[in-house]
Amino acid sequence: MRPTAAIRAADQRGMTLVECLVSTAIGAAIAAGLCHALLTYQSGYQGQTARIDRDQQARFALDLMVEELRVAERVVRGSGCAEPGVHIGEARVAFAANLYDRATALREEASAGQRRIVVAMGPTPDPNDFIMLIDVADRGDPSDDVAECLKVAQRTGDQVVLGAPLTRSYPVGTRVSVSNQVTYALDARRGRLMRTQDGASQRVAQEVAIFSASAEGPAIVLRIEMRPANLGVAPAVWRRVIADRP
Repeated sequence: MRPTAAIRAADQRGMTLVECLVSTAIGAAIAAGLCHALLTYQSGYQGQTARIDRDQQARFALDLMVEELRVAERVVRGSGCAEPGVHIGEARVAFAANLYDRATALREEASAGQRRIVVAMGPTPDPNDFIMLIDVADRGDPSDDVAECLKVAQRTGDQVVLGAPLTRSYPVGTRVSVSNQVTYALDARRGRLMRTQDGASQRVAQEVAIFSASAEGPAIVLRIEMRPANLGVAPAVWRRVIADRP
């Protein structure tokens, strides 16, 4: 056989079994490396996305608390008011606030023992709303004011029927405002920060490790610490200060 024919015959045989196995192993190693790199990138991306989402939840929850606490009702003397002022407990803060600026005034004098009041037209309260009536004894001394909180049983136009009788008399023009009862509390077992308004609860942040509210003089300090995404990574901590406590 001529040399040229021998070379041609060798080329036509293709790769040997060993060469095929080596090529397959190299291809598998490259594919495994690419898959590992892709999975590592995906895991890191998901971790970063989860951390950003948790941080956004913490910031949103604190900003919402600050906004609502700024309109919290000040502490007033009275009976029946569930949460006048701001009450701070372990991993909990509760307060009353007219969140949506729904307020009106008495159009007629209301007497003690009366269950029906007449209010000026406007943003009048709805059934099941909790309302606060504030009797301003001395406009120059707010500490002398008296408040009374009652639930609305029925409303027809400017006629409002209360769930219980008034305990004192109120003059024409007395402010009547909706008093939303708000509580923020940590569900430590589930790591959820819950917000409850007038009996209805919703989650405002999750993966929360610590929630605290403390009074420092006239200020309220709110703090949220998130659960760390990975071991050895410092947890994210968010803090807000409300300078003027209601």
